[in-house]
Amino acid sequence: MHDSTFHFVVIDDDNVNNAVCTAAIKSATGGLTPVCFTNPVEAFHYIEHDYLLEHENVPTILFLDLSMPEMSGWEWLFKFEQLPHFLKKQITIYILTSSISSKDAEKARFNVYVKGYILKPLQKAKVLEVLEVNHFIAKSEA
Repeated sequence: MHDSTFHFVVIDDDNVNNAVCTAAIKSATGGLTPVCFTNPVEAFHYIEHDYLLEHENVPTILFLDLSMPEMSGWEWLFKFEQLPHFLKKQITIYILTSSISSKDAEKARFNVYVKGYILKPLQKAKVLEVLEVNHFIAKSEA
């Protein structure tokens, strides 16, 4: 399954969580390595300026933490909403958080750009589920 028909981005200020995400994604995809950011501002710059140079027309799953310094996940989503439609349509966002707040879950549910709300830590089974839901893999592969 390891190929470049889809791409992963992880935005979380915690290096340990990024390592956990990388391991889960690699395990689920046969070795695909996500692009990880500990700084949400840098991550936004990447999406806004560099992403299309490397991944034009490549569907992307983006895992976004909510609680980060400098820019929260909610602030990041607000900026994401301002991007051109052609860019937004190839990026599918999942909130990946340790927050068990029902307010956060509800806010995510009503955000048109958020496909799901996942509690940390990210696990291989959840990555496979995300890939299946987004039709990147067939159910028999999951």
